[in-house]
Amino acid sequence: MISFNRFMKLATHVLGLALLFCLTGCINNPVNLYTAEKYYTLARAAEQSGDLERSAMFYSRAYGNALLGHAPSKDTAYALYEFSRLSGRLGRFDAADKGFTEVIALLDKSTGDTRALRAPTFTEHARLVLDKGLYAQSLPLFAKSLTAQDSLSTAEKYPFEYVALLDDYIISLEQSGHSDEAATVAIRAEIIRQQPTQFINRYFTAGQAAQKRGDWSVARKIWLAAVKNAESSAAPSEAIAPLYYEYGRTLGVLGAFDEAQAYLEKALAIERTGSGRPFVMDLNELARLNYDQGKFSAARIYFAEAVVALEARQAETHVSADYIEILTEYADCLRKLNRIDEAKTTEARIGVTRASHPKLDSITERTPYGKFPALGAIQKP
Repeated sequence: MISFNRFMKLATHVLGLALLFCLTGCINNPVNLYTAEKYYTLARAAEQSGDLERSAMFYSRAYGNALLGHAPSKDTAYALYEFSRLSGRLGRFDAADKGFTEVIALLDKSTGDTRALRAPTFTEHARLVLDKGLYAQSLPLFAKSLTAQDSLSTAEKYPFEYVALLDDYIISLEQSGHSDEAATVAIRAEIIRQQPTQFINRYFTAGQAAQKRGDWSVARKIWLAAVKNAESSAAPSEAIAPLYYEYGRTLGVLGAFDEAQAYLEKALAIERTGSGRPFVMDLNELARLNYDQGKFSAARIYFAEAVVALEARQAETHVSADYIEILTEYADCLRKLNRIDEAKTTEARIGVTRASHPKLDSITERTPYGKFPALGAIQKP
């Protein structure tokens, strides 16, 4: 039988070994790793829904659990990168700055190819510092970003995102007094921009991808490049109108309401002639742009015309969910203008449509006008 003193010595020895293994990272904790993955999934979903605060919280927990679970350095770095990126979008400069620096340190400890994360980390860090107005400090970060992006052939694979990066680098160079180098980079950007009009669809792919992931600041730069390219290459108006439309929507999300109105009006003017897409899409966005600003008188005019155009296309039958969403906002707009009888008539239409179509699925996502104004106030083209 083991004596009590001997038992305590053995227990202490075992506990000491367990602690040593944990501290040296020799044992992965599957519970923490599983929890980290769950939080990562929740963070993605929250970001896609526009809840950036909740997303940042979940990314932070994913990172914490990755550390506790002794995940590989590269896996831990991914969670920290996402937390840092969200912190930057929420205006938490110090947390983002520190986080991006630590991501690179983790990648330096990692084995294997780390370029896929190293490139966006330097890019986001450079833009974070640029947006803070620390132009000189951003220069080495931009240089490292471009080196990393070039190693991935980003200019060839994703030319429009690459040009957006060059444009940001140019701003930092100019503001830091390096005008000659800025001019050289500008030439490089212009060479990439001068692509034939058949590449417009690639702008759409890049711009819509940026919008989908909630990166509206990058989306703005892509749509601006698309507009400039299309206008300078004398693209047909029906090809330019959708670019005006997307650029206008993006400007509106970023809080540049007057510019958004102007570009959506440009799209409407072209598409009213019957060229390209149905102009009701432009009317819908103009109505909502004004509605979300509280400009109900202006919104009412656009809503009224949009409803007529939708009904002409039998929207109540083909896209009833979207039709009801427009009618609902139109009715609310009318009530805010104290046009109660018109509001009741509109609400009656909603009731009839709902009764005829009990199962409703919207085929579009509503533009979140004014939701990210801080991103749009950083640099104007």
